[in-house]
Amino acid sequence: SKVPLVVLSWLLGQQSRTCNASVAPLDPTQARIMAEVRHAAVDASVFAERELLEHFGKHSFRAALLIEGAHELLSLSPKQLLEMLRENLESLEYVNNFGLDAESLKKSHGQGSMDMHTIESYGHIPSNWELRHNRSKLVANVSPKQWKIYDAAETGLYPLPEFKNPDAPTIAEVQQRPKYLAGNLRRLDAGLLRYGAFSAVIRNQVVLERAIFLPSDSGGWESMCNASVDPVVKASYFEKLLIPCQEIFAGGDGRPVLGVADHQLHTVLANSKVFGRVGGHL
Repeated sequence: SKVPLVVLSWLLGQQSRTCNASVAPLDPTQARIMAEVRHAAVDASVFAERELLEHFGKHSFRAALLIEGAHELLSLSPKQLLEMLRENLESLEYVNNFGLDAESLKKSHGQGSMDMHTIESYGHIPSNWELRHNRSKLVANVSPKQWKIYDAAETGLYPLPEFKNPDAPTIAEVQQRPKYLAGNLRRLDAGLLRYGAFSAVIRNQVVLERAIFLPSDSGGWESMCNASVDPVVKASYFEKLLIPCQEIFAGGDGRPVLGVADHQLHTVLANSKVFGRVGGHL
């Protein structure tokens, strides 16, 4: 089956605000992270262009376009296809899904049960860490293993500082932790339904200013590829064969080279490699 969306990024801070509320500024740590990620992403995205152009020119890629019924793309040169990809990424929709019902929560041991009332109460879309800090019952379904997966991803794959006391992080530390987004690459109306029936669409300018991008779902990678983390649900031997773990680094050495909204070709390319064996190829 096709991979409809790629969990790409997280939003720095509590900034997915409702109505016309103002967006709070990044704190110094968040501003530093954005600057460092952007600096590395510029070169990495340019470097990925060569590989994308080479791939777009292959006979196997052209045959795949034919099989997919994308006949209008067959007449385009590799450079034209790359430009079309850039244009589509500029208008890409970024979503956060929520609103799992009771039955769905039974099948999803790592998810909270936030709804529209939650957003109205907070004035923004709170992170699971924020809900946990406030002792909210909405994250009672999130297991201890899942909290450790969140933390491992956010300090290992993403460059956030560790909590001084993992068992009792401060409100300031919690507010630096992210809200995860998905890039709606296949432009589905419902977003990523596995996380809930409600789909919050984040303004692209907000994503540009305060989101950083990872080539793959961080929780899935931690569960399948990080031997130091105890997964909520263990992947089978065959499932692990389908995911090439190293591709999430997008050319980085030990840590991923992250992307930003206007410099993400390397993360898109790496995503196609991570999910290429399960239908997420270019």
